[in-house]
Amino acid sequence: MKVTMLTECVTSLRYFFPILRVLKDGEHDIKIVYPADGSGLGKYNSAIRNLNIIADRIVKLYPKTELVPVVSDSAKIKTDVLFTVECVPRGIQGNIFQYDKKFCIQHGTDYTNFIQYADENTTYIAHDACYQSDFVKKFGINAIYPDLPVTFWDINEQLNFFSQAHINSLLKKRIAYIFYPDKGNKQLAKETILYLNSLGLTVFVKQRRKHQSVEKFNLENVHVLYDDIWYPSEAVVFSSIADIVLGFSSAAYSDLAAAGVNYIDLALEPYSKCRSEISKNSQWPGYVKPYERSNFYYINNGNFEEIKHKIDKILSLNGNDNLQKFNNSLKIGEKFLKDIL
Repeated sequence: MKVTMLTECVTSLRYFFPILRVLKDGEHDIKIVYPADGSGLGKYNSAIRNLNIIADRIVKLYPKTELVPVVSDSAKIKTDVLFTVECVPRGIQGNIFQYDKKFCIQHGTDYTNFIQYADENTTYIAHDACYQSDFVKKFGINAIYPDLPVTFWDINEQLNFFSQAHINSLLKKRIAYIFYPDKGNKQLAKETILYLNSLGLTVFVKQRRKHQSVEKFNLENVHVLYDDIWYPSEAVVFSSIADIVLGFSSAAYSDLAAAGVNYIDLALEPYSKCRSEISKNSQWPGYVKPYERSNFYYINNGNFEEIKHKIDKILSLNGNDNLQKFNNSLKIGEKFLKDIL
């Protein structure tokens, strides 16, 4: 079977490499394709700007995988299966590839925009049942979802990229992971981080380089992370072993909650609110939230006392083995791909 993965940016690696871990022992001809022209090439996370990282990971993990550049006037690439992250809108997406099946992997809440580019051969791989329902009922798009989101299929193997001593040390600690605000809300973020630190937690603060900088805390157990590795993704690996994750208007809950991670969704920005809270005249569509998950907590205001209350509640209930929930992760991925391919 010919399998092609369109990698527009290195963010895609968090989805494609777990799939490759499942497929690599099968009889598949696998290509990773990246655009060499068109829009978006200058982005900080574009594939062409980070080609050395993609090539390095392929050489280390899947040396038989072909890495192929394409341009808008390339000849048709015929493949049995095309994987993309979201239904990406680049011109090459529809014009270059000829496929029998196309699987678009959900990335946060981006589908509310990109789903318009789906065709009759498209199936979305959703993170959770609530998103599958949204694809089908609101957008009329075929969708499926695995028992565990794709990014976590190989989480135990991802941890092997770090020294065993480092991971063992972290697993002995209580960890909080923060998705820092894109803009504003710095004081509330500071109060939250300092509160978590005061409880004795090791705090990892995640930010993207295109957004506001994180202030320097100069505390031994507060660490600031950016996307420097890409695979393993810092946002995936360190969240997976965290006792608690808080996102400031982030959509990271969409797969973390489904993976069993304790998540507080601080929906402070208008664009991050629950769909039912959005007025008909708003420019924002509003988002589906995984309310059915007992490990998901929604706060739509900046009340620090409410945030503290939720933190205290989660930490009082949380167990010690955060990796136990991933014991059968690779088998889940193997079964899922076998069923759909």
